[in-house]
Amino acid sequence: VLIVGSGPEESALRAKASSLLPGRHTFAGFLNIDAIAEAYVAADVYALASHYEPWGLTVNEAMNFGLPLVLSDRVGAAADLVRPGDTGEVFPAGDAGAFRAALGRVVQRLDGDRVGVASRVRADVDRYSVAAQVMGLREGLAAIGL
Repeated sequence: VLIVGSGPEESALRAKASSLLPGRHTFAGFLNIDAIAEAYVAADVYALASHYEPWGLTVNEAMNFGLPLVLSDRVGAAADLVRPGDTGEVFPAGDAGAFRAALGRVVQRLDGDRVGVASRVRADVDRYSVAAQVMGLREGLAAIGL
C-alpha cells in the first residue's frame, strides 16, 4: 500500500499502518507535481477516505491515469465522477468495513478487466477536461445568441 500525502494525522496513520500492514506499506509523504505522476503510474486504485473534501482535485488527477476510485461519501466528486459497480465505489465515511468491501470489489473488477476499467475511467474524466468546458461555454453562449 502506497500512502501519499502528509498532515496532522500522519503519525497516527503510520502507527496504525505498522500494526495492520507490517512490511506491506510505504509512506511517500508530500509529493510535488513532478513526483506525483510516478505515484499514480505505480498505483492500481485511488482511494480517498476523507471525512470532508469539497471536491478532491486529486480524484480528477487519478482518473487521468485510468485509476478506478474508492471514495467516501464525503468527497464531493464522488457523486459526479464515480459510477459504482463500474469505475469505482463509494462508501460511508468512517466505516472501515464498508471501505474494505468497496476496495475488494474494485480490485476484483480490475482482475477481470483492468484495461476496460481504465478506459472507462479516462472517458468519464474527459467530460471535465478544459476542451469539454470550453465547448460547453461556447454552446451556452451560442444558445443565447452570443
